[in-house]
Amino acid sequence: MWSLETSSNSLLSWFFSVVHTFCWISLYGTSILMDFSELVGLKQVYYRNLDLGDPLLYKSRDLCCVYSHMRHPSFFCFCILFFFRPVMTIDRFLFALSFAVYMVRFFRIDRFDFEYQKVQCSLKWDELQRLM
Repeated sequence: MWSLETSSNSLLSWFFSVVHTFCWISLYGTSILMDFSELVGLKQVYYRNLDLGDPLLYKSRDLCCVYSHMRHPSFFCFCILFFFRPVMTIDRFLFALSFAVYMVRFFRIDRFDFEYQKVQCSLKWDELQRLM
């Protein structure tokens, strides 16, 4: 699809690297704000092996509501990582497009989700400040 020469242009190479690093750090940070072991499925395996039931049974109703239509809060970072590439081949483009369409189709963010995430972020920030 497209190919930008970054080996001869160090500024362009650094630009792509910085943008991608920022996006990966943002994705990691939002994963930490959420329950990472539940996000990747480790908690489901652990709970199943101990016959504890669905881990979502132990979550608040508000969080279950958010999880019902949005599993990860970083749609923008995912799109940047998928499409903002110096080299875009057809297969990578189809992969990026399919995931972007999936996220647009099934991630339904509303005002309640934003308020919930804002409160949770504030609580975690206060807890970090207390520990420091």
